Amino acid sequence: MKNKECFYKLVKFPIGWVGICGSKKGVSHIQLPEKNKQETEALLLKKAPSAQKTIKGPQWMSKLERKLHILFSSKNTSLQDIPIDIDVTPFQRRVYSELRKVSFGSILTYKDLAIKIKAPQSARAIGMAMGKNPIPLVVPCHRVVSSSKHSLGGFSAYRGVDLKKQLLIIEKNDTLSLC
Repeated sequence: MKNKECFYKLVKFPIGWVGICGSKKGVSHIQLPEKNKQETEALLLKKAPSAQKTIKGPQWMSKLERKLHILFSSKNTSLQDIPIDIDVTPFQRRVYSELRKVSFGSILTYKDLAIKIKAPQSARAIGMAMGKNPIPLVVPCHRVVSSSKHSLGGFSAYRGVDLKKQLLIIEKNDTLSLC
């Protein structure tokens, strides 16, 4: 978010306080819940130090907040229409673009995603891209799981895989009985 006017807000959801940040063009950062509201805000501001706190923000911000409330009430919703404004590599952009197509309640493996972007040997690089995802939930990296039947894979957020599992349970994903 270099040299862009950006805004942020913190919103309370069932999983905790979530930070939403972006420009007038779209969302640039989502900070998943930390230990408390203050830590969530501090980490978000580390990623976007010039962001200004807002109550309303750009139109997309209110829309995203409404849709996240729907998602966290276990109702099917898509975030594909939320505009994004992220600075990522071309590879990450391909991965995130494909992952945004994965619907509520669905999962796929790192290998499946690698095949979908026509880079079948890049499952490990996909995992790295998931760890660097600046807008989790909008790019639903929690829906990408390990090929192993006994592991969800990683999740680089406070509470780690426990939060990933909680998000999948919210989406009523039946495959969790394997883990």
